[in-house]
Amino acid sequence: MNLPSASKHNSFLDVSGAQHIENFYDDVVKTHGAAKNLPSSCTSKGKPSLCFFPQYMSQQIQTPLFITNAAYDSWQIKNILAPGVADPHGTWHNCKIDIKKCSPSQLETMQGFRIEFINALTGLGALTSRGYFINSCYAHCQTETQETWLRSDSPVLNNKSIAKAVGDWYYDRHPFQNMSQQDF
Repeated sequence: MNLPSASKHNSFLDVSGAQHIENFYDDVVKTHGAAKNLPSSCTSKGKPSLCFFPQYMSQQIQTPLFITNAAYDSWQIKNILAPGVADPHGTWHNCKIDIKKCSPSQLETMQGFRIEFINALTGLGALTSRGYFINSCYAHCQTETQETWLRSDSPVLNNKSIAKAVGDWYYDRHPFQNMSQQDF
């Protein structure tokens, strides 16, 4: 199953071809009346719910920004690319549990998801105040504990761990904008 084409405003479609995650944020905006609290520099360009997506909001951020993420994060695959509502027959069930159980077409679809994510990063620009560490780990939450940052098997890009990359960027020792070129 190939990834459906993006819509006219480059929103991500799930495996069913629907925009479930965008619809979710539409509901968040409506339920909480959030549109009035979102930056007009973003809402004036499109639907307020799109301001929850980094490719639309990150350009509005003036402070330094460092993004750490996996190019195909397990949570994103389970909840954005192939949520239960988009997979009523459970075709993706085993794949979502264990990446080794994904079919070649599912891996191809996940690769398409990775490409969409990487393309969204291009809007950040090459400013040194913008950094990113995008690896090919399938794990979610790679940065929430000190152990992940400092373990000997911490993810590495260009011979730098997450902790070293963020520290060098934060203390203006060296800008860091790297992503894994690896597929699965």
